[in-house]
Amino acid sequence: MGYKILTPATYLKACDHFGHVLRGQADALVADHYQAIGLYPAACDENDLLACTAAGLGVWWILEGLATSTIGTVSLGATLARSGVDKVRSWGVPAGDTYFADLEGEGRPVQSWIDLAIGAGKVIETERSVAGAYIAEGTGLSAAQLYALPQTRYWKGAARVPEPECGWCMVQGFPIDQMHAGAGMAIDFDALWQDYHGRAVTLVVAG
Repeated sequence: MGYKILTPATYLKACDHFGHVLRGQADALVADHYQAIGLYPAACDENDLLACTAAGLGVWWILEGLATSTIGTVSLGATLARSGVDKVRSWGVPAGDTYFADLEGEGRPVQSWIDLAIGAGKVIETERSVAGAYIAEGTGLSAAQLYALPQTRYWKGAARVPEPECGWCMVQGFPIDQMHAGAGMAIDFDALWQDYHGRAVTLVVAG
């Protein structure tokens, strides 16, 4: 089965999950009206992508986050993005898909988050795909600093954070890590829509 890239024009009910997804689990999410799911290339494989897209879920990507003591750098951001993109490309996914840099965590300089985002964003842009930033607690980034990042899609994590000038194209709801009874897996709830510039998350779908 091949893949193509879809840009949804309307609101979507979605979720994100760290780990593998079986076909029956994906079917259960679709039965509960979920239309898209965020997956971590570092924590899944093509079987998960096949299960999700065959069930009718669109997929976006979340890059690997930082360990507690790790300081973000341009080089590290580029490495994490390259690892994620190369893995996804090996599954036959075309350019144009969306990758979110994971920006969250206490105890690091603000500049380290900016550097991480810059490194990841440059790689994603070079791949002709869409660079996004997931923003949660602890980064210390202001609204102006967020909007100055190379990323063009912003995802509000389940936290109180400043809103960039363009607004959010996705919002994560409380509570997080909730067990979906039908799918038997922990998910975070997300709502996808367009930001103030009319931009949305692109999704990998069966093609």
